[in-house]
Amino acid sequence: MKGLKIRFGTIEDSLEAVAMAFILFMMLLTTADIIGRYVFNSPIVGVTEIEEELMSVIVLLCLASIQRTNINVGVDLFEQAVKRKGHILIYHGIRIFNCLLPLVLYAIVSWSSFGRAMDAFAERLYFSGFLRLPSGPFLLSVPLGSVLLCIRLVIQIVNETRNKDSASIEVG
Repeated sequence: MKGLKIRFGTIEDSLEAVAMAFILFMMLLTTADIIGRYVFNSPIVGVTEIEEELMSVIVLLCLASIQRTNINVGVDLFEQAVKRKGHILIYHGIRIFNCLLPLVLYAIVSWSSFGRAMDAFAERLYFSGFLRLPSGPFLLSVPLGSVLLCIRLVIQIVNETRNKDSASIEVG
């Protein structure tokens, strides 16, 4: 299990680096568009369309990494109250449930979105707009990000079941 977590963490880190590269690209593209618009009176065509699609890819590629590092916004007041009172088994049960619910939901999302992404590739679908961007690569980020999040949630459930006897939680 330790080797799987290390290898999967490497995949998450790689996708996070790709997302950061997309953010850098968006920043440079926006800067060039602003300079073109106000200095040369000639904006770059299609910047808004490109950035709209890249934003969704960035978010979806980072889902598993965000779950791993636990930097997502969450309300754990109930968890902390139960933990302070010494109900460790209830605390771990709540944490397992908090992983199971999104696991089921994102499994459904990945299953249903994979077919749509494959259809977009097969039918060579494009987003409507000036640039006619192919929709397949962007739509494929939905099942990819969802599957990676599901794998991360399974790893966390396994960690939680192994940590029932202590109050320490493994983040990695």
